[in-house]
Amino acid sequence: MPIDPKAAATAVAAVSTAIETLDHDTMNAVVGVAQALGELTNAVAHVNASLGERKFQQAADLGYGSVSAGFIFLQRTLGELNSLEGRKAVIVQDLARSLDCSYEEIAPYVDAVMQSMKPRPPAP
Repeated sequence: MPIDPKAAATAVAAVSTAIETLDHDTMNAVVGVAQALGELTNAVAHVNASLGERKFQQAADLGYGSVSAGFIFLQRTLGELNSLEGRKAVIVQDLARSLDCSYEEIAPYVDAVMQSMKPRPPAP
């Protein structure tokens, strides 16, 4: 039997504070990933420029320095996003259990109230 939309909305509203906190944390983590990607992209561009100028030692130094640091930063921010997805899964599982429905049935109701789940507008 399909989930009752009214019951789903009520259940989601009952845990709105947890969902809002998760949503806020997720948006912050996405900003961190974007920053890490920017730094890594910049570092790789500098390596590429150094290679083009045949400054091989400089390229190697950048690889061991800013590229490595940028990659580690990216890994950490992506790890945070992964952790947040785990927190979201717990919320959805708890809701599914309380409503006696499947994860897939209640998950769209949670996503619908999360700003971080809305698609990013296309770049200009």
